[in-house]
Formats: sequence, C-alpha cells, structure tokens
Amino acid sequence: MAAIDMKIEKWKNKLLDLGKRNRLINYKETTRSTLAISEPDIFELFDQLVNQERKLSFPRPVQETYLEDDDTEV
Repeated sequence: MAAIDMKIEKWKNKLLDLGKRNRLINYKETTRSTLAISEPDIFELFDQLVNQERKLSFPRPVQETYLEDDDTEV
C-alpha cells in the first residue's frame, strides 16, 4: 500500500502548479481580462456562492433596436 500512497502523493504534487503559469495564484488585473462586480457586495456574494451554494448569473443586456424613418410616400 505504501507504493500506491507515494504515487498518489506524486500525482497531487504534479497537479498543484505553484509556478508563474497558474493564473489563479499569480493574478494580474488588466482592463481586458478583469471583470468588476459592483453588485452584490463581496459579503453577500460570498454568502450566495459559498453558504447557499447558489449559482452566479448575469442578466443579459437589453438590446435596443432603432427603426429608421422611411421617407417614402404611401
């Protein structure tokens, strides 16, 4: 059993990337890849996601269509 435990431990260490490539650890805020969440506040967001295990959803923006006036006579 010790050999299996050692292999599992090796796999775990290989899966955990602590290097510069891991963007979850080495996060850099940029205007292109950063999403600012202004509502709800951080404590409410944490409560919904972690404590209540609810999904985070974003409403779709309303798409406005503009009709151009037609100058043809009826």
